[in-house]
Amino acid sequence: MKFQKVFWGLALVLCAVFIILDATDVIAPFTSIFGEVSVFFVILGIMLLALAVERIANGKFNEIFVPLALIFMLFEKNIAFAMGLEKTNIINNWIVLLCAVLLTVGVGMLMPK
Repeated sequence: MKFQKVFWGLALVLCAVFIILDATDVIAPFTSIFGEVSVFFVILGIMLLALAVERIANGKFNEIFVPLALIFMLFEKNIAFAMGLEKTNIINNWIVLLCAVLLTVGVGMLMPK
């Protein structure tokens, strides 16, 4: 349990540093086939993916939907660019969060404790 606190504490501190560096344009965004991707978004996406994998490894399948929804919201513009869509807002963020919460509650009710 102590390792998790240290890991997530350091991850949050690094996240704050990258937010400052990204906001001041010290770190340039990546350019890829998905368009420009912020370094901060990549790091935050990796952290959210690690959280989802950790939840799956611990058998808490109902807790993976919110991190996955947040990953989708972070990279929605890049997903739209990769799909060739003109509008960058594929779906309203509130709908994505509502679906994530409903999936979390629903799967939590279906899965045994």
